[in-house]
Amino acid sequence: PANALLELDGQIIPLDDLKHKQLGVGPHTVKVSLDGYETESLTVEIKGGQTIDRIVKLERSNGILMVKTTPSVADYRLFAIDASGAPVATVAYYGKTPAELSKVPVGEYELRVKHRDWELSRKVMVERKKTSAAEIVFPYGSLQVTVPPNVSFVLRSKDRVIKPADFNEIKPDNYELTVSGEGSEPATQPIVIGENDHKKVDFAALSVSSQPLKGVDILIG
Repeated sequence: PANALLELDGQIIPLDDLKHKQLGVGPHTVKVSLDGYETESLTVEIKGGQTIDRIVKLERSNGILMVKTTPSVADYRLFAIDASGAPVATVAYYGKTPAELSKVPVGEYELRVKHRDWELSRKVMVERKKTSAAEIVFPYGSLQVTVPPNVSFVLRSKDRVIKPADFNEIKPDNYELTVSGEGSEPATQPIVIGENDHKKVDFAALSVSSQPLKGVDILIG
């Protein structure tokens, strides 16, 4: 890169000055370095009246990034961070967790992880020749519902319906639980599920054949 730092025989000099610098005959040590790149050193032998051209290409320093999530399988995308601190538009890496990303150029990144319709993000730093770990936990809540035979129930928010099979992983939100039985009016109860919030709803003592469901108390533990 043009903005690399140049050292000639242990002294830092501007790159443009080297083009016109008169060097004594004999060996000279040149070192080129830049943050985020591997340093390159070379020795050149100068002979009288000789002009030497050298192209030095610096390789990006890299590290390893381990990406894990809870639940264990989710979609991830990794974006590099530009000089302004914002993620660039192009995805650097993507896939499913868990993942081990090798030879990731050093620097700061934004990691975005999506499980179902829930996306979380965090900043991660990849360091030179080190293994960095990034773990994102989705703080799902859960709901356990107990109902008498022949009673059905459904959990809704303003934009989603949660199936009973997914009651162990409920995204925090405001919900309504509706319980209904044949020949009875449905009962609806608002329920707030917070992060890592685990609730129980007990309809087991309710006799749907002898009384309507509407307006009954729901025991939430």
